[in-house]
Amino acid sequence: MRPQAALLRVKNCNELQQNIMQQELGESKRQIDALSDQVQVKTESHARVEGELHKQTKYNEWTRHTMFEELKKRDAEKRSMQQEIQLLQEGQMNTERVASQADKEKDKELEQLKQGVLSLVYHAEGKLNKLTEVNGRLRHQTADDVKKGLLVNFLTH
Repeated sequence: MRPQAALLRVKNCNELQQNIMQQELGESKRQIDALSDQVQVKTESHARVEGELHKQTKYNEWTRHTMFEELKKRDAEKRSMQQEIQLLQEGQMNTERVASQADKEKDKELEQLKQGVLSLVYHAEGKLNKLTEVNGRLRHQTADDVKKGLLVNFLTH
């Protein structure tokens, strides 16, 4: 009986060991299933985060491109406005220069006209003086002629 008892004891031991192993195996399967569920949840969460990150990256690229284009457009507008301002300033300076030159030429022409008028006035004064002198002589001469004529007329009659 001893060998049978030993066999029974070995058999019981084996069954007990198998039960323990099955319990440990069951527990391990539950842990594996729990870990698998956690991995699945984390994978899905990671995929959502990656999707959002991809969307945000695309939006950021679009925003950067749009802002870059807007900045280029504003820079072009700014350069255009600066050119217009420069042209207006150059036009203003040219207008002032032309106006100044026209004023100088006008002043020069007025001075020439003034000199011409003064020359004519001096010339006219000279003529007037000569005419006055001639007129005075003629009056004198005429008065003398009249006296002589009266004397001759008186004497001849």
